[in-house]
Amino acid sequence: MDFEKSIVYFQTRSEVVEAWIRLREWATNNDKDKITYYHAILSTECKSDIVKRFKSGMIRILLSTEAAGMGCDISDVIRVVQFKCPRDLPSLIQRLGRASRDPTLSGSGILLIPSRLPVVGSVDPDLLAFITSKDCRRKVLNTVFGNEHQLVDNCCDQCNREPELESKGEEANNIPGEKGSPTHTTNEKEI
Repeated sequence: MDFEKSIVYFQTRSEVVEAWIRLREWATNNDKDKITYYHAILSTECKSDIVKRFKSGMIRILLSTEAAGMGCDISDVIRVVQFKCPRDLPSLIQRLGRASRDPTLSGSGILLIPSRLPVVGSVDPDLLAFITSKDCRRKVLNTVFGNEHQLVDNCCDQCNREPELESKGEEANNIPGEKGSPTHTTNEKEI
């Protein structure tokens, strides 16, 4: 398995374990040990061992609840995936921030399928504003967190929109069996 170091975040431990079982079913025998999970219920010793093996590269895919975002100093994560909608905007930003330590190596993307989103009233309004924004996402963040907005290079997918990526988003509109078209945004590179 030649995967970049990745963390996939889930809302619940049961989702984490289910994904771990499925991914290990699909992985070759040599790659099964490169996939593991991490959550708060694991022993301190077990969590420490997982972080050590993830940092060293022995583990390539870490499936986790928000526990991997709290107190885990892992600086070379290339890809972060959020499975389903997180509870709020700060949670999403904390999770995506795991891959933003080196801007030359990381990017972020959001693929939304409207029919799979929770009921609008149940989604944090700040999170909804961020993921559905057609304007600068950094501006949304600055507004939410009470910061002054400043223009910066390589700001966000909305400010750095590339025509090639726009067409890929349009192609994604035709997912078989899905009602409604997905919103597809990308920053820096397609992940």
